[in-house]
Amino acid sequence: MVEAHLDYFAQAMLGEAAAMKRRMARANEKKRQAAIMAAINESRARVAEEVQKSTQQLLIERNKKLAALVTQSREKYWQHKQKLLHDLFDVAENRINNFVASDAYPRYMQERIHAAMRVNEFTTVQLMQRDIEAAFELPKNLTAEASTDDFIGGFILINEARTQRIDYTLLTQLKEAEDHFDERFGGDIGDK
Repeated sequence: MVEAHLDYFAQAMLGEAAAMKRRMARANEKKRQAAIMAAINESRARVAEEVQKSTQQLLIERNKKLAALVTQSREKYWQHKQKLLHDLFDVAENRINNFVASDAYPRYMQERIHAAMRVNEFTTVQLMQRDIEAAFELPKNLTAEASTDDFIGGFILINEARTQRIDYTLLTQLKEAEDHFDERFGGDIGDK
């Protein structure tokens, strides 16, 4: 009977050892699975971080390229607009030169000088030399003086003390129109 008890005890011990081995194997498997999952999660986190960094870098590069393209487009637009404006006012200047050479110009000058003298008291009118030679009628209290500047046409009124002058030159009027045009229509997309 002692042997039977010993056999039973040995069987119990072997059974307990086998159960313990199975429990340890399951515990080791759980640890191994947990380690694998931790490695997978860590790997996923690194990949996600790298994807995010790469995406951020791509976005930054794309935005830089877009900004450069926008700047380039604005520059081209600005240059084109300036050329159009320049061409437009070249045409206007040519038309003014044609008007100055026309038969209507002396009458225009005479009317403008007389109108200006009705509201202002001046003693001298500066004219282009060709306008002085045209000999249109000036008010009696006004002396003509040749200008050294080429202002296409028109005139400048100067008071007796030479402290005031009013510029009625066609070149000044053209430049003012150009400035007004540029102010009104030129500042639409961040001009230089």
